[in-house]
Amino acid sequence: MSHFFIPAKSVDDWRLLIADPEKHWRDGYSAKSMAESWQSAGGFPESVKSVLLSSSDPNIASLEFVAGFPEFQVPLPGGRRPSQTDVMVFAR
Repeated sequence: MSHFFIPAKSVDDWRLLIADPEKHWRDGYSAKSMAESWQSAGGFPESVKSVLLSSSDPNIASLEFVAGFPEFQVPLPGGRRPSQTDVMVFAR
């Protein structure tokens, strides 16, 4: 896996990163739904912001979006291949 990340300029850029675009890039499927939601928000989507703001932990309620990495691969111990998240978010 490369450790260089290229910014997504549109939802179509997210499609290029998924494991099987023909199978997973459909209306109602998580990969496409997440891409549409996060790309249009340019950070935390409103649904995520509302959950964070409702937290009684001030550290969670005040999180600021730093960067998001579409289809980020995460190695799993004992796994044959990495798990691929829809979006990995770094926040402060």
